[in-house]
Amino acid sequence: MEPPYAPLSESCAKALGDKVYEKRKLASQEIEKMVTEFNHKNNSGQIRKLIEVLSNDYA
Repeated sequence: MEPPYAPLSESCAKALGDKVYEKRKLASQEIEKMVTEFNHKNNSGQIRKLIEVLSNDYA
């Protein structure tokens, strides 16, 4: 069973909720890289899932 925050890594999910700006910034850069990789692989399903996780848990 995959974690509820998949396709995010556990460390990225924790960093997004951190108080420290630099940790949140690094997490957002990691997400940007993931989206770019998914886009190059034409994996729109993973991008949609990532957007869903971000909108449900962090917005």
